[in-house]
Amino acid sequence: IRRPPRSTLFPYTTLFRSSLLLPNVAVAQEDQSDFQTWTDFTTFMFVSNRAAVGGDVGIRGLVSSKGWTQLYIRPTFRFQYNNLDLAGGAGLFQTYNKEISNITEIRLFQQATLHWPTTHLLKFNHRLRFEQRFFNYSDPNEGNPEEDFSSRLRYQLSVRTRDFTVLNQKIYFKAAVEFFQKNNSGSEVFINSSRLIATIGHRFKGKFWYELHYVSQRSRQLEEDGLKTSE
Repeated sequence: IRRPPRSTLFPYTTLFRSSLLLPNVAVAQEDQSDFQTWTDFTTFMFVSNRAAVGGDVGIRGLVSSKGWTQLYIRPTFRFQYNNLDLAGGAGLFQTYNKEISNITEIRLFQQATLHWPTTHLLKFNHRLRFEQRFFNYSDPNEGNPEEDFSSRLRYQLSVRTRDFTVLNQKIYFKAAVEFFQKNNSGSEVFINSSRLIATIGHRFKGKFWYELHYVSQRSRQLEEDGLKTSE
């Protein structure tokens, strides 16, 4: 979050993200996947010098996947103190699957982000997020319970360059690595383990910017499986 000028009547920041998940790498030949497109629109409005309200809304898989589509909305409250951001909120995730049960997920989360260290060229961020996830399955007869609960801890280390001027346009680059730790067993089918992200961004009109992400991810398909899936 960037604090806008005090003279701004309705201070806000807005970000549009588009991501491509890398196709499957030949780790397990039985696992196949196509490109997945993720899109996300994020906006925040400052209600004081330190506090902001907003959130994001997104869609995944609609363009690239015939087997599933996910819609979500995630309202968020953030509080900024020097180089530390505290945030919390709730999300509603609706996943439509063609061959397996549809899933409704309510996700609560709390997170802290430390912006450190910061140099003239680079800015590092450490984000720790704890999530409580409540699942409801449309067809529990497929091996899932009607309802389920899982919690998850996430840590992300990211680095962002300063803005560069190219053809009178401000662009920047980011890279991130994120690790996931599922804290209790459950019937969740697809479980993330780690994620690498490369990003190019374009800032325009001060408080608006958009980014293109390229994502590589390690996962497992079932709780008892090893890390068989590389995307």
